[in-house]
Order: sequence, then structure tokens, then C-alpha cells
Amino acid sequence: MHEFMATYNAQFWPSKWTTGERWPQYGEIDIIDAINLTGNNQYDVYSDPGVHQNRSLLKQGLQPTALAA
Repeated sequence: MHEFMATYNAQFWPSKWTTGERWPQYGEIDIIDAINLTGNNQYDVYSDPGVHQNRSLLKQGLQPTALAA
């Protein structure tokens, strides 16, 4: 079992665990939103043994430059 224990830090915001009807057989994607002290969001992908992520795919998005006060 994979466990993640985040320490208190201003960069961590809410997380989303995505699972389908056939979880855990079809795996899940965990998305951890981040802001402030980091410019990147984090994610984990869980699947059956032998399934690999294609690391050559470009993954990018837009980071907001300012938040409304």
C-alpha cells in the first residue's frame, strides 16, 4: 500500500482522488493542487503491475499569476 503523509506547509491545497466503478482493479489518479511556494501540481497514478506511464508525453498547464483579494 502506498501512503502519503504531507507535513503542514502553505503550498498544499485540496486533493482529489479519482476512482472508477471497478476500483481498485482499474487503478486511480490522485491529484494534489498546490499554490504559493511551488509552481507545480502533484499527482500519483496507481494501476495494475506492468502498466507504465508514457514519460515522453508533454504535461503542462497554466499557473495563475494572481488571485483576487
